[in-house]
Amino acid sequence: CTCSRIINGMSRKNGVKVSIVTDFTGYDPAYSLCQSVRAQAWGLKQAGCHVRIITRQLFEASLLNADEIVQVDMPHGGNEFDPSIAGDSDINRLATSLMLALEGSHLVITHDVFYQPSCWPLRLALYRIHDKIGGEFVHYIHSETLWEWDKGNPVLNEVRPFGYLVAFHHEQIERRARQFSWPEKDIVVIPNALNLYADVDPLVTEITSGIWSGIILLAVCRLDGGKQPEIVAEIAHALNYLGYSAVAIIVDFHSLDTEKQRRKQAINRITPHVRFMSDYDERGSWPPSVIRDLMRFADVVVHPSRLEADGMVVAEAMAQRIPVVLNRDLLRWHEFLGKAIFGQFSANIDALTGQHGETTTNYSNRTEYMRQIALRVLQKLTQNPLSSLAWNMRCKRHPLAVAYQLLSLIKG
Repeated sequence: CTCSRIINGMSRKNGVKVSIVTDFTGYDPAYSLCQSVRAQAWGLKQAGCHVRIITRQLFEASLLNADEIVQVDMPHGGNEFDPSIAGDSDINRLATSLMLALEGSHLVITHDVFYQPSCWPLRLALYRIHDKIGGEFVHYIHSETLWEWDKGNPVLNEVRPFGYLVAFHHEQIERRARQFSWPEKDIVVIPNALNLYADVDPLVTEITSGIWSGIILLAVCRLDGGKQPEIVAEIAHALNYLGYSAVAIIVDFHSLDTEKQRRKQAINRITPHVRFMSDYDERGSWPPSVIRDLMRFADVVVHPSRLEADGMVVAEAMAQRIPVVLNRDLLRWHEFLGKAIFGQFSANIDALTGQHGETTTNYSNRTEYMRQIALRVLQKLTQNPLSSLAWNMRCKRHPLAVAYQLLSLIKG
C-alpha cells in the first residue's frame, strides 16, 4: 500500500498527536460527518494538538482543519457486506500501512469504522495493530441503524472491543453496549462538536479564543462617560464573584486617544475578565459583519448608555434573540419592560437641554447592586428556554470543550 501526505503549516512539536481515521473519499461540505470531523479537528488544534486525518483519498488538509491528510489505500465497498473485497494478506498489508500512518499517535479517533459495512477491512486491520500503537482509541458511530451483516460475521470473529466507544447521550449507553457487546465502563458520553467559527471573521475567533464554558457579555460602544462601558466590566466581575466564568468583550469604537486609554485602564482595574477589541486590532473601527459575528457568541448584550437616540446594537441583539441589559432611566427603553434586563445606571438627562438632573439611583452599595444585576442575567440565561438552550449548546458542544473531553481519555 502507498501512503501519501499533504501538510499544511507547521506541526506542533510539543503537542499531543491525534489521528482521525475515516473512510472519506473526498470533502463534501453537505455531508454532516465531514462537518463533525472538521469541527472536531478545529477544537483539537485549538487545544494545541497536531491533527492528522487518515482517509481513502488526498485532499486539501485545511478543508478539515487538519495539519495533514494521510492517504491509505483500502478496499472500497458499499453499504452491503462483501467478504470478497479483501483477503487475509490484504488485511495485513492494510494493517502495515496504518501502522506507519498512526506512528506517534497519542489518540486515535475513528468515525463509523464499527458501522459501515464497507469499513470491515479497516476495522479488522485496526484491531490487529491497536495494541502496538501505544495511544488510546476512541470510536464514533454516527447512526442508530445497524446492518445485519455484522451479526455472526465469520470474517470479524477475531475482533473484540478495544478502546472507548462514544455515546452521544446517556440514554444511548445501554443500547450501544448491547449492540456492539461493549463493556459499559468503556463507553463515554461525548457530543459532536458544534463549530460556530466556521466562517466568522478571524478577529472574532481571536478575541473569543479560549472562552468555551463561560458567559460572554458584549458591549459595543465608545469609551466615554455617556456610554458607561465600566458597567459591563462590573457585571462580569459580579458574575465571577458568584462562581460563574464570565468575560466582558468591549468593541471600543474610536477609542485610541489618551482620554479613552485612561478609561480603558480604569476598566481593567475593575476586573481582569475584560477584552477590548482595540487590543486585538488597532483600526478603531470595524465593519458591521464583525459585530454580527461577535453576536453569534454573545450570551448577553449590555448597553447601559445614559442617552440614546435609537440604539441599533440593541435592535440587532434583540433580532438575534440575545438577552439585553438596558438602562431603566431612559424612557426610550420602557417598551421593553418585562422583556429586557433593566438596571438604574445613570442620572436623568433632559434630552432637550442635555442637562443632568437628579440621580435616580443611590448606590449605597454599588458592588451589591451589580451582583443583583448579575443574578438577573443568570436568571434570564437559565430560565428563558431559548437563551438557556443557546448557552448550553455553545458551552457543551464548543469544539474546545469536546477536545478536552477527548484528551482526558489519554492515560498519563
